[in-house]
Amino acid sequence: MRKNIAVMAVAFILGVGGIGGTFLHASAAQNRVFVSGATIAQTALTYVGKPYTNAGTRPETGFSDLGLVRYTYRLDGIRLHISVSRDAYRRLLMRGPRVKRSDLQPGDILFFKNTIWDGLSHVGIYVGSGMFVHAEWYNRGVVVSSFKNDPTDGDYWAMHYKTATRPWASR
Repeated sequence: MRKNIAVMAVAFILGVGGIGGTFLHASAAQNRVFVSGATIAQTALTYVGKPYTNAGTRPETGFSDLGLVRYTYRLDGIRLHISVSRDAYRRLLMRGPRVKRSDLQPGDILFFKNTIWDGLSHVGIYVGSGMFVHAEWYNRGVVVSSFKNDPTDGDYWAMHYKTATRPWASR
């Protein structure tokens, strides 16, 4: 029930909350693809409830955190060319301009540090209002979490937040 309420709230924020309608472009193959960060966030939200798997890269088998980000962006026409590995976090961080936490927009990729190992170790997609979608862990799957006062994780994500990038605006 909580999951459904969180998804509906985020969908409302994205649909009505006044996220700018500016569409930015990204290069996919040789074609120009026009996509907004809000579109990326909405795509990611469709996978809430899918299971977590260590190296999952598609809805049929479940997702890892990196797999969810890569799959979502690819569906919206942006190939991130990352593999599911520890080094992938660092390489993904270089795929777009850095974004200050105070300037986050839906679709931005969030990076967290020191979650399951030292250094960059988790990613999610910002959906607005301090919330993000990510493949959290085995017992949770793909969920919407909040930086602060999350019903399950408290302030865990705020304490582990490192930075964000905006690959959808850098093509």
